[in-house]
Amino acid sequence: LGFLVSGRGGGGGGASPRMIAAEVLAKGLAPGRTRGCEAALSGHAGYAALDQRDRSFVKRAVATTERRVGQIDSVLSSFMDEYPPRPRKDAGGPAMALKVASSLRLGAAELLFLGTPPHAAVSGAVGALRAMGAPEPMTKLANAVLRNLCKQSEATRQGPTKGEAALAGTRPLDNVHPNQVAAWAASWGPEVASKIASQMMEPPALDLTLCKSKCIELLAKDCAEGADRLDLSAKEGDAAQLADHFADHLVGHWAKLLNATALPTGSLRCESAGAVDRLPGFADGAWFVQDASAALPAAVLLQSLQSLQSPEGPEDRQVEVLVDMCAAPGGKTAQLADALKMATCRAQGGGAQGGRVVAVEVDPRRAKRLVGNLRRLGLAPPEAAPPE
Repeated sequence: LGFLVSGRGGGGGGASPRMIAAEVLAKGLAPGRTRGCEAALSGHAGYAALDQRDRSFVKRAVATTERRVGQIDSVLSSFMDEYPPRPRKDAGGPAMALKVASSLRLGAAELLFLGTPPHAAVSGAVGALRAMGAPEPMTKLANAVLRNLCKQSEATRQGPTKGEAALAGTRPLDNVHPNQVAAWAASWGPEVASKIASQMMEPPALDLTLCKSKCIELLAKDCAEGADRLDLSAKEGDAAQLADHFADHLVGHWAKLLNATALPTGSLRCESAGAVDRLPGFADGAWFVQDASAALPAAVLLQSLQSLQSPEGPEDRQVEVLVDMCAAPGGKTAQLADALKMATCRAQGGGAQGGRVVAVEVDPRRAKRLVGNLRRLGLAPPEAAPPE
């Protein structure tokens, strides 16, 4: 009932989530399309108008369908005489044929991979197709195919459905371009190629990097005892001392809040995070999204410069400027700026000055995103602005 009440069954005012998902898939998986479904999703006006719950559903459904499209098409081909459906002038032409194929793919993805109840998956996909203006023969075709996927063996009426049985005959490699599979096999062998493809089918985890200087400020504000002593606006040196003392505590604290796993490299990994901007600490700027592997280069650089950042080192060897080229969306810039902000706190006691980070981004649109991210983290000066 939840799927139908929320409008995911295809009814209600405005475009239903499944209709939006099918339209995105039709555009993103169209022959010759190079940018994929993510670009089609971000450019769909109806997607932005959905509430957070429905946006999450659409994004998950689209991502799963795109990721598994090879296996899905293989299954659908075994249930249809002609798949993808041939464009017909009396049935909307090539554009409608794409929408029919996308609705079928969406329904199959829900049935085979997302665990959607059969009635909701079938009625939702058919309803979306009908809302997109498909003629009655096309909606009847989609309904018949998807209902057939749900059926169990007529002899036993138990065990896997026909769709699940057909899926068992496919492989994750079916979702990868044959040229790419051949390249993997040539480099590492067929077994490793199969493992790579299997790993690619898993939904990506969400990796986060803590902004330590901001975490310390938040921790100081939350401290009931010694609030005056931890007033960072009056005495920033306490931030560095607190950061050093509570480094392990910060990681454990945010790992617990975010239901995340602390990785050996210092990143936090969330397996099923949901909407990023709804997670604890996002609005406060306590962390930023950054793949764990992407966090390594800046961490290695900072480690190599550690002696230069130390106030005990020669004055002429202090880090003055670090330049991050092609900086958007700002993960590495934030790492560097955060580390130098903490180094500035440590250096103030001896009168030394910390360094600064110059972030360079030629694309005005990406530069605007860069500045916005850094401001949320408290790392961009008020006058920072992208070029007009």
